[in-house]
Amino acid sequence: MEKLPDGDKEVSSTQPSQTEIKRIEETRYELRDASGEVRCTVAVQFDYRIPQGTTLYQKGETKTPLKHIINMSLESDGKSVSLLALEGIPKETAIMMVDDNCHYGGETDEVFVPEPKTLADVYIILHELGHAAQSREDKYKKIYDYTGGLRAVNLVEQFSSAAVLLRELGIKFPLPNETIAELEKFSHEVSSTKDEMDENDLEAIDKTCCKLLDDFILKRFPELRNEIYHKEFDISHKEEHITWKRRYKAFLEILNKYHLLSIEVKKEVDNLIKQSREMFDIQKALFDKSHAKMIAAYDAFNEILGDHQNLPFDIVMKVPVAIAERDASFRALRWVRKISKEAGINLNFPINAGEAESFKNILENLEKDPGGRSEEYIKAVLKICGQKEVSARKVLDLGLLSQDSGSSVNMFLFRK
Repeated sequence: MEKLPDGDKEVSSTQPSQTEIKRIEETRYELRDASGEVRCTVAVQFDYRIPQGTTLYQKGETKTPLKHIINMSLESDGKSVSLLALEGIPKETAIMMVDDNCHYGGETDEVFVPEPKTLADVYIILHELGHAAQSREDKYKKIYDYTGGLRAVNLVEQFSSAAVLLRELGIKFPLPNETIAELEKFSHEVSSTKDEMDENDLEAIDKTCCKLLDDFILKRFPELRNEIYHKEFDISHKEEHITWKRRYKAFLEILNKYHLLSIEVKKEVDNLIKQSREMFDIQKALFDKSHAKMIAAYDAFNEILGDHQNLPFDIVMKVPVAIAERDASFRALRWVRKISKEAGINLNFPINAGEAESFKNILENLEKDPGGRSEEYIKAVLKICGQKEVSARKVLDLGLLSQDSGSSVNMFLFRK
């Protein structure tokens, strides 16, 4: 087995670029166990870099330089090992430290990790580096391509894509290959219908109708504009759910309040209402037509599935994500074992339960994601966090058993 590299060796994760700010600094973090004893020190050498991709924590065009890790070493009892030189960790990946929303950005090959203030943070860092390592393998490239489009497609496309992918990954799937092929072909038709629905979306025409009235208000009654908008908010959506109709209703009430609804004004307003109603009705007819096509498509989808209509669609679609998440955690655990066996540095000591909050925060951030952990998993971690001490390994092990739809995914993956 290849010997672990010495921690004093500097490992550069990227080549210099114009986005780097060359001011190398070092910070040392003490990792303590549940009794408060220092069990390990993490030495981090870093410069500053502006992230290239769109990150979850930075909005707008202006981006703040982040601490870009050049090397990260674990030190204990005179022994040292560089995490970034571990076999399997991509050397060209840019690794930057953030306060929250840790993740791997595959498009720009950037990993966003927490500062290694606790042992739990080190496990999270290794997990995210596991994702970076995955991205070099064809199997996981397919999974990342699949997960990257989850929010952009409809249920039929999602399910069909998941079925095709799972078949390609060699995972037993309870549908005949002919049915999966038929679904894949059919999903393109559904996608076309969905595009048609989007083109006939009522939100755009609603805004156009509102603008007709807004232009009229600015031209004739600019001093009433704010009062009209406030009045519009007072009209409940239950009373009138279409925005342009609520705005006209509010406008007429304000005009009546100040006795401004003259014959001339009423004629102009009636004409605007007529224009808006005609535009809206035309668009709604198109939308209703495409919506009816979509309902028919879903009926056809169920017909293709036949006796398999009761498949757990939400679980099936999360299985590829579960595979990637579980594998990233397994890679982290393999690195932990390698560090322990070859460098003699133990990363499985008990920590204060409060330090496991890092895991809890990540779980909560992922809760609404298509690949997010299940509610049962989050409750289990919170229960562990309520103890006086907990092993970071135990929290990660729980993730391996329960993450991404909990035991349901595991039943799907490993059932006979």
